[in-house]
Amino acid sequence: MVLIKPCIRSIICIYYQCEALPNWLLSKTENTLLALCYYAEDVKDFGWQKVLAPLLRDLKHLEEHGLDLHFDNAVTNFRVCVSVLTGDNLFLNSILGFVESFSANFPCRHCTVSKADFQTFTEPACSVRTRELHDEHVNQVPNSY
Repeated sequence: MVLIKPCIRSIICIYYQCEALPNWLLSKTENTLLALCYYAEDVKDFGWQKVLAPLLRDLKHLEEHGLDLHFDNAVTNFRVCVSVLTGDNLFLNSILGFVESFSANFPCRHCTVSKADFQTFTEPACSVRTRELHDEHVNQVPNSY
């Protein structure tokens, strides 16, 4: 009998790429760089703001001061900004404050189709989430603060 114990301290990593690189460089794993590692439990214990603070501090510094790179005996300063954030559903739902359980009644952040109707729906225009629909749903939730 094999007994598999769950990891007590799961480490999560966040990576980045410089999207301005040509495709032949972006496709190389050596150009995917480590930005931050954290324990999964730290998000529950301290929240996203504390966990991401070192990364956000570094990104703010790069945005304000840039990065000096040396090319052909000259120094060029590149300002850096975040243009795209991607991740799997669990990470994005968590960091954006959406429901992290995929057994939710309305699991999609793009539409209002219920879980029961997911297998058979076609995308009518009325099912797509809009700013007005979002505001309406927020107003229906009792204030829990």
